[in-house]
Amino acid sequence: MNRNLLTLSGLVIAGVILIALNITSTSLLRSAQIDLTDDKLYTLSDGTKAVLSKLEEPVTLRLYFSEKLAQQDPQVEGLRGYYERVRELIQQYVARSGGKLTLELLDPEPYSELEDRAVAAGIKGLPLPGSNDNVYFGLAATGSTDEEQVVPFFDPSKENTLEYDLTKLVYTLGNPQKLTIGLCSSLPVDGGMPNPFMQQDMPEPWYIVDALREGFEVKNVPTNSKQIDAAIDMLLVIHPKSLSAATQYAIDQFVLRGGRAIVFVDPWCEVDQPMEDPSNPMARYTASRSSSLDTLFAAWGVELAKDQIATDTDNALRVNFQSSSGKPDVAPFLVWLGLRPESFNHDEVMTRDLTQLQLRSAGILTKKAGAATEFTPLFETGVNSSRVAVSEVQFQQDPKKLLAAFESENHKQVLAARITGKVQSAFPNGAPPVESADPEETPEELPAHLTESAEPIHVMVVADADMLSDGTWVQIARLGNTRIPVPRADNGNFLFNAIDYMRGSTDMISLRSRGGMLRPFERVEELQKEADKRFRAEEQALQKDLELAETRWQELQSKRQGSNSLFLSDEELAELEKIGQQKLVTRGKLRKVQLDLRKDVDTLGSWMQFFNVWLLPLMIVVFALTLWIAKSKRPASA
Repeated sequence: MNRNLLTLSGLVIAGVILIALNITSTSLLRSAQIDLTDDKLYTLSDGTKAVLSKLEEPVTLRLYFSEKLAQQDPQVEGLRGYYERVRELIQQYVARSGGKLTLELLDPEPYSELEDRAVAAGIKGLPLPGSNDNVYFGLAATGSTDEEQVVPFFDPSKENTLEYDLTKLVYTLGNPQKLTIGLCSSLPVDGGMPNPFMQQDMPEPWYIVDALREGFEVKNVPTNSKQIDAAIDMLLVIHPKSLSAATQYAIDQFVLRGGRAIVFVDPWCEVDQPMEDPSNPMARYTASRSSSLDTLFAAWGVELAKDQIATDTDNALRVNFQSSSGKPDVAPFLVWLGLRPESFNHDEVMTRDLTQLQLRSAGILTKKAGAATEFTPLFETGVNSSRVAVSEVQFQQDPKKLLAAFESENHKQVLAARITGKVQSAFPNGAPPVESADPEETPEELPAHLTESAEPIHVMVVADADMLSDGTWVQIARLGNTRIPVPRADNGNFLFNAIDYMRGSTDMISLRSRGGMLRPFERVEELQKEADKRFRAEEQALQKDLELAETRWQELQSKRQGSNSLFLSDEELAELEKIGQQKLVTRGKLRKVQLDLRKDVDTLGSWMQFFNVWLLPLMIVVFALTLWIAKSKRPASA
């Protein structure tokens, strides 16, 4: 009896302790958790912690979620798990903000005042099939200056970028003093007028420009500017095509005064589409699409190879195209590059965490001989690289012809570089003369001329402007009128990393690539490249056989016509039959290479699926069963 009473008392005490521990841990250990993901996606990064510790102003976060609808409708219930993930992450932010962040949890029920507030704040309602109700799951945040930032709808498929999106939002509102970026481009990066000779919608701004305007104060700098606005902190130059000497002088003086500059030039800018001219159909093919700043580059100690495009078999992207025979085909396109981590400078904070960059017809940068500046490569081609003249891709783009003519230079080519050091002005005699259409116009008064930089300059040069265009790196989905980016490469992250680095703030850099990109199946890619090499050799052999057969056929035809014979000899017919058999055998070998490749890739994919879908869960079950069996066999205490 006493033993039973003691046991009952012990259970009661244990229950009380368990409840107390649960309450205490809920309040005190809210952010404590075990994170087994490879990128620690459920653990606040050091960058986020640094941002939260430096917030200057308070921020109010209003998290909207249709809680009651989730309890009633199974379609909404599926979002609850992600809602809890978002809520718990924001609660970690609040706990680490030192009182700067406040969180409000709101349930916008149908036809309520809260629903009206959510819609007014920019939260997007997702219509429920078979119902007039909308489900809401978004965030509206306000800072001390009443500036607002909104996440219209939390998309579960973008969970990998959740921390970055939240930290960027908090950083923007908690630090209201924005960097001012001057945007100078000869391309319609801000949208533009449609081609009058074609029926098309108004071109939209490039997504990268919209993203810049969300986080920075962006001012347009006309391509005929004679000086750079003193309010501009950093200059972003994209495809400076045929800039006047006066505008180059303005950039020169801006950099000498300590302004930062990021410049994207291009030997062959694919998105630089000339205006259609019905009177001259060839104009779009012969028009120049190159850009450079040779005068400034000479002063900065960097050179862009003239009319040369980098080619790279290590990183070439496979593309679908129409062969010369008119049939669809697939092959690596040596001027379209998908750079991997091996191509990035891991000593540079802005590139070491990137996963992939995609470029199109990029140029080649080198350090100018005798330059006193420091030339630091940021990303490069692979070792198996070379170059082709712009004319090789200007009039026709046949991937297989480029592949057949490729001869490796066996060294890497620099595609982007950071330049620092003291420099002289590119205009030692001062501002170049400016011709005005109006002789009575008063010349613009310019600041005092600088002949050299007082401090080391900070400039970044990238030899590809296409890499910022939407088609190169991001797919745009839509939710109503809202554009939702689906990146397939880190091109946008690279630009934002570069901006942060150039202004001396690196807290956000580590966040951008954190789980933001799908990891490539590297072994699958290796198999593809190996097969490409085998396939290319077989294909070239086949082509040679076809050429020999055609040559021999012409010889036989000439012989027949010369002898006025209507028939070929038995020996000649046998020779043609033999050539035909050789062609069939070679084609069979080609098919076998393709089938072997498909077999290797499919086998590897099956093993990966087994490992991820079945093996890991099975190991967890076995581990749990082992613990249970061991526990059940433990002898009971007397």
